[in-house]
Amino acid sequence: MNINFNNYKDQENCMCIYQILNIENGRSYIGQTKNFHNRIYVHKSSLIKNENGNMSLQAVFNLRGFDAFEIKILKVFNEYNSKEFTEWERKFYLEVKKPYNLMIPGETRKDFKQRVKVKKLIKKLKKK
Repeated sequence: MNINFNNYKDQENCMCIYQILNIENGRSYIGQTKNFHNRIYVHKSSLIKNENGNMSLQAVFNLRGFDAFEIKILKVFNEYNSKEFTEWERKFYLEVKKPYNLMIPGETRKDFKQRVKVKKLIKKLKKK
């Protein structure tokens, strides 16, 4: 079943790893949730309000709307195990060519901020 932002509630609610696929360019966002319906609603709501924290995903939505995306459930879980969720999310993330994800699954905010600082420093050094 193809899931989109308009019919996601037709899908049984679940704990899962999911993918938001840009059907025009193949880029994806990989996420995990304990409540699929709630998580997709949050994505949908933030995109509509132009408040999504992911600028690349927001930019595509602003140009193309929900028709540019398809949602796929990649793996369903019967019980929550944070480590297992993260391992599976990371596995799917590594299979995506140019993910929209800002953080690597399992990465802490502190690690993310450090990685961004290092990237900026390397870019700055290359300009010299």
